[in-house]
Amino acid sequence: MTGTTDLTAYALPDLTYDFSAADDLARQCDLAKTTVELQSPSRAALVTLAGTDFAGGFAETFRSNAQIAQEDARELTTKLGEVASGIRALSDAARAENTRRREARAWRDRVMARRTDLVDSTWDQIFGEEPPPSSGKVDVPAFPSTSYTARTRSTPTPGAGPGTGGSVSSARPDRLRAFASGSASLNGSLQALPGRIAAALAAFTQGCDFGRVDLSTLLAGFRAWSTANEGDVDWANTIAAAFEAAGASGDVVSLNDTSLLAALLAAGVGRTRTDLDFGAPSLLGAVPTSGFAADPVNTATGNFVELERDLSFAGGAEGFELTRLYNSFDLVAGSFGRGWSSVLDKRLEVLADHVELVHDDGRRSTFPTRGDIAVRAVGENLWLAPEPDPTAGSTVDREVVLVVRDNAGSWWSFTSRGVWIAAGTGTAATTKAVRDGDDRLVRLQHRRGRFIDFLHRDGLVRSARSSDGRTVTYDYADDGALRSVTGPGGTRTYTWEDGGRIERVTAADGVVECANIYDQHGRVLLQTTRKAARSGSRTFPDGSRPSPMRTAHSRTRGHPIATVAWSQSPTRMVDDSR
Repeated sequence: MTGTTDLTAYALPDLTYDFSAADDLARQCDLAKTTVELQSPSRAALVTLAGTDFAGGFAETFRSNAQIAQEDARELTTKLGEVASGIRALSDAARAENTRRREARAWRDRVMARRTDLVDSTWDQIFGEEPPPSSGKVDVPAFPSTSYTARTRSTPTPGAGPGTGGSVSSARPDRLRAFASGSASLNGSLQALPGRIAAALAAFTQGCDFGRVDLSTLLAGFRAWSTANEGDVDWANTIAAAFEAAGASGDVVSLNDTSLLAALLAAGVGRTRTDLDFGAPSLLGAVPTSGFAADPVNTATGNFVELERDLSFAGGAEGFELTRLYNSFDLVAGSFGRGWSSVLDKRLEVLADHVELVHDDGRRSTFPTRGDIAVRAVGENLWLAPEPDPTAGSTVDREVVLVVRDNAGSWWSFTSRGVWIAAGTGTAATTKAVRDGDDRLVRLQHRRGRFIDFLHRDGLVRSARSSDGRTVTYDYADDGALRSVTGPGGTRTYTWEDGGRIERVTAADGVVECANIYDQHGRVLLQTTRKAARSGSRTFPDGSRPSPMRTAHSRTRGHPIATVAWSQSPTRMVDDSR
């Protein structure tokens, strides 16, 4: 006789996913890409026209500016194409996930019907129920790679080139005017495109809970590119006017570069054009909650995650702890080496047009403007604003810091440079970060008196010591990869594969907790756990019939909330809003 399967994991509804909004976002990106591409020949022809008989230092600046504009256009269209392809891939993954959920619900209905029938239920109790459906395989919903490589850009440096000596430039002013007029017309047809993409993105974000798309850097770069194009028009008109004042419009006119530079300065026009960084568009696929892979493999993206709790406290300091989260997709080195994130890496990254909050687990929240006004994170209940330092009590002259708050009363404070200061609820700071002269976190201080001290060397944490004397030490390989962690419970060992990802985790008792085999994209192709179960297939090493092991449930942003074994009751896990 076999046990019955718990059916609670198989009643999930279809995803909240607005396929029309997703299609519109991809369409708007395609439209912008095509528009920019179709303008390229016209812009090149205008540059050639204006460059005829244009000589001297300012002619070199003009050609350099045009080259930068052309290269930025190529990079912009590449990124827009990546977004459109990525959105369509995400929609395909959402359709596949809905199919999986429908198959799970249909299986559940069949099993429930048999359980209510005396004959069928008796048969199933003896010979076993119909096994749950296989998860199948959902490709990673991510932006495709591109073969485009930006060429070296030769932007003149301030103080170099024309205007610094007695050099002379010459040009035909009417051709510079023709360049300005033609470019202005082309610029006008681009003006509304970033706004249309932003509006489509807002509709997508509002109607979809499967994946999050961050285009803040790309849209800022698009707008900056358009603004720079308008600057080229002003530049050409200003230089043309200076030449016209010195001679006839249709003739070749020569003028000292110092006079041309003075004309630009008087008009408030920049002399050179800098290249732009459009950033990498970010698409984070949500975890399919009907996935059947062994924890901790993300069934949507295939990445391996490992949460380690090194130190924790009970009593009045319960919840005060030191944890590390490993993500095989995160190749950035944190305080514990490559792929690991922790509270020591929490920070704000204050950029030109947006602010990013880097969480303890490596996740990023994006605030679309700088922290000079209260703004909400994209798709999250988090708000950023400058406030008097919450840790300074009622002091009148409290320093103004950047504070992130959620809708549950929690807050996190940071310096204007983004260095994490403290965390708390209400008006009280529960945890403070004590730092040395190099801004390294050397102590986590809890308001109940408990603390954790850190020793750093060569940019990595070497030891953590709690206020009650417990010590955890960290050993690294020559390349900075975390090799082992020794604490009160023994030594845990991490073995790394050639691609720079954790291949095997060995517990203090010498048992291999899990072993991973990755594909060429860094996704977990096969994982063996200490119970000998393998994700990525339905087979067990002993050759028994295919049988599912368990279901992992997660929030849409990747936090696990339940694990259900098919023959057991569900085990629930609760996380906070972070």
